[in-house]
Amino acid sequence: MNLAKWNTIPKRTQDKLLKAIEEAEYDMVPHYLNLCKQERETAVKAGVTLLELPPDEAKWYVDIAYEADWEFQKAKTTVHYDALRKALGF
Repeated sequence: MNLAKWNTIPKRTQDKLLKAIEEAEYDMVPHYLNLCKQERETAVKAGVTLLELPPDEAKWYVDIAYEADWEFQKAKTTVHYDALRKALGF
């Protein structure tokens, strides 16, 4: 949300929104884990062959995916890029 717009919202409403977002985030983890499981089952039933990469290749793949996303983020938001990486532990 735009910070200037956020600052126009009464503090009480901001607090309620933040609490609702926190609760929703907590509920989303099991929701999306279940959704991934269902999608995997659907894919297998449709004939998709799932591959399990060796640990070193899996790590390389995930690292490359994250780095590509960080490059995209840096191109879009250079102002907050470093703070975002730091906040997320990267």
